[in-house]
Amino acid sequence: MLLHGLGASIVTWAYNIQPLAERYAVYAVDLPGHGDSAKPNSSYNLEEGVAFLSTFLKALGLERAALIGNSMGGLLALATAEQHRELARALVLVDSAGLGRELAWPLRIGALPVVGPAMEYLAVKNRRRLMKLVFHHPDRVAPHIYAELFRIRKLAGSSRTMVRALRNGVNLLGLRPHLRLLHDILPDLPVPTLLVWGEEDMIIPVTHAHQAARRYPELDLCVIPDTGHWPHMEQPQEFNSRVVAFLD
Repeated sequence: MLLHGLGASIVTWAYNIQPLAERYAVYAVDLPGHGDSAKPNSSYNLEEGVAFLSTFLKALGLERAALIGNSMGGLLALATAEQHRELARALVLVDSAGLGRELAWPLRIGALPVVGPAMEYLAVKNRRRLMKLVFHHPDRVAPHIYAELFRIRKLAGSSRTMVRALRNGVNLLGLRPHLRLLHDILPDLPVPTLLVWGEEDMIIPVTHAHQAARRYPELDLCVIPDTGHWPHMEQPQEFNSRVVAFLD
């Protein structure tokens, strides 16, 4: 089960679905408020996300699924595996939220009242700046992927989702304490876990990955050099091979 990050959609897994599907049954979902899914007038907090994902997995009959999540999707995967251990057999956390406090300043400022909607508007308008924040080498990603990313960001209700989710999870100091699951809360890993991180991530620093590896020696850690916040898109071959090896 592939879970994208905040403000994204299943398009972020464009380079991963087919390679992984050669060995496994693969599911990807536009989370509520994202992509082409419905955008209800909701708070978009973690509790709602866990309720959605656990219900979705049960509706599909997917017991003991491997949950692969990037950024916000990683936090959702981790929380779901902790609260519903019967549903998850493994975790792959990709530049995941939930491992520490530090976040990029645009996210912290975007969580402020009034400022948030303006920041989101500017982000959608300034595509080049946004992509340089996400990717260490934006030219590694095909133009049609960029076009799809910005199509879904301009859909009605998408900006509201971004702003509300940020306010629920982020403040000026970074990630709110109740969401720092690996750093402050979980005594152990709920299931076997692989951590994949882009070494040049400008949104969530790679130090979170190293801190988690020190705390949980049983954790598998893969840091991909010369790569930003979405290593599964920037370095898909290495990402796919590491994930397949871990799941096997």
